[in-house]
Amino acid sequence: MTAQQSDSQKATARGRLLRSACATAMLLICLWGISESARAGYSRLLTQYGQRANDSGAMDMAAQLAPADAEARYARAAMLAASGKSAEALTELEQAVAARPRDYLLWIELANARARAGRREGALAAFDEGIRRAPYYARPRWEFGNLLFRFGLRERAFAEMSRAAASDPSLLPAMLDLAWQASGGDARAVERAVQPQTTVMQIALARFFAGRGHTSEAIRLFRAAGGPEAGDRRALIGELLKSKRFNEAYELWSDGNDAGGTSRDPVAALIDGGFEGRLSREGTGFGWQPAADTPATRVSLAAAGAHAGGHSLRVEWRGDSDPASTLLSQLVLVEPNTRYKLGFSGRTEEVVTGGPPALIVTDVGGGAIIGELSLPQGTSGWQDYALEFATGSDARVVLISLQRRRCGNQPCPAFGSLWLDNFSLRKL
Repeated sequence: MTAQQSDSQKATARGRLLRSACATAMLLICLWGISESARAGYSRLLTQYGQRANDSGAMDMAAQLAPADAEARYARAAMLAASGKSAEALTELEQAVAARPRDYLLWIELANARARAGRREGALAAFDEGIRRAPYYARPRWEFGNLLFRFGLRERAFAEMSRAAASDPSLLPAMLDLAWQASGGDARAVERAVQPQTTVMQIALARFFAGRGHTSEAIRLFRAAGGPEAGDRRALIGELLKSKRFNEAYELWSDGNDAGGTSRDPVAALIDGGFEGRLSREGTGFGWQPAADTPATRVSLAAAGAHAGGHSLRVEWRGDSDPASTLLSQLVLVEPNTRYKLGFSGRTEEVVTGGPPALIVTDVGGGAIIGELSLPQGTSGWQDYALEFATGSDARVVLISLQRRRCGNQPCPAFGSLWLDNFSLRKL
């Protein structure tokens, strides 16, 4: 055998040994991986069983089998906390966070646990990390804000809660209530705390103030929102009316309404007495409010045969309906201790009913009827009518409405049509 052949055989042998070593290493790695997977799977099963059966032994074993499994650590922490072992629970939470540091929910749980343990700085640091992991999520900021509030850091607290509410508007009511209580009902302090930056927040705060009688702040915020939607406007007007801030409600209503006859002097300002504007069933507040059509009643504008102008209002009855139901109404601001004259024109066509139509004036504040006038049945041409009424010492707004008088018996059907036009209201 030559020296060259001997060297070749040695090289071949070394190659076989190297390949065998690599294969053995790969086999060991695979076996280790399979073992770790099995341990992790068994740990999860034990965790689930321990949670369902409230078995601390199973939870302990799950954590021992997979010490780097965040789920096992978190589940064990919850069980320890429920058993009053807060220090051990905190340790488990810290290990869960170390096993899965990108999970912002674990950071929040850790922050709350540290806060309960009196570890203020550690709690703040954990919340900071949770927010860093999920900067656009509402929950971390909301819970952080509540923690800051409990720590007495109110400015930072409301800054975090406001950012959370900007992402999730459903949090707004709770934040506003908290700011209101914390400020002792100081509207300016609430606004400084909340710092409303979005249109949604401005409108929500406006409605909140309106419901608590701070109408000037409510209207200012609403206007600052820059042309909010009609639904938001109606909602705020409704809040002002419930608070009996009638003048402010009229002012806000007139800002966004082009109904004929809108007046900057709201007292005795009856809107669109000739029915020349659009008849909307989506309105709230002032102007004519027609009832929704039913199989037995219909309220609409009539273009033909108006008493004056281009339109009149037509009411049709086609069967049984509740006489007490309001078919048409309008709120009108008035002065107390004052006599008024409501004028209008009407005509009927084949009206047959035991409960004839009537115009009724009601003092909204007191709820008392202060004027009423029945309209003729049968068929008649256009006639002019006048209804005088006097307001009481506390009267500020009246409701003019069209109803029917009650029948002696029920049901109380009605058939035929009524036209109304040319309404006016003046002080006597």
